[in-house]
Amino acid sequence: MIGVPSSGGPPGRPYGPWLVDEVAFDEFLRQLSDPSARRRFTHDFVSLWDARAQRLTLALSVGDHDDAEITLLSIRSSSAMLGAIALTWSADQLRTCLKIGDRAGAATRMPRFRTVGDRTCAELLALEDGRDGCRRQETGAASR
Repeated sequence: MIGVPSSGGPPGRPYGPWLVDEVAFDEFLRQLSDPSARRRFTHDFVSLWDARAQRLTLALSVGDHDDAEITLLSIRSSSAMLGAIALTWSADQLRTCLKIGDRAGAATRMPRFRTVGDRTCAELLALEDGRDGCRRQETGAASR
């Protein structure tokens, strides 16, 4: 199971670089040429996190494997696009439990999955805020 350090990231990065691959994050953001679209995608991912996690928890508790699978695929695909490597890996672990019918294993992994997701959201916001600040500084320097 993946470890989840409580802190220890560099300044401005609350949980460290192991949660989000900055190269993948930056590449994805570069593909979205509109700065507002970049911010919106990241903030939408973060704002949807709790609802997705709750939906997954409910689906697992009532044995709705189809809904759990759909929710996990949604979380996994958007996590992978953002470079959220720990959350992508965690979603893969849960999907494996579902595929082999290991409900107990999935239930055991859910608290860690939630923690990884919560911390990933904090890390994504810190990265986006840092990128946004750099863009503001570059724009201000260019206009002088």
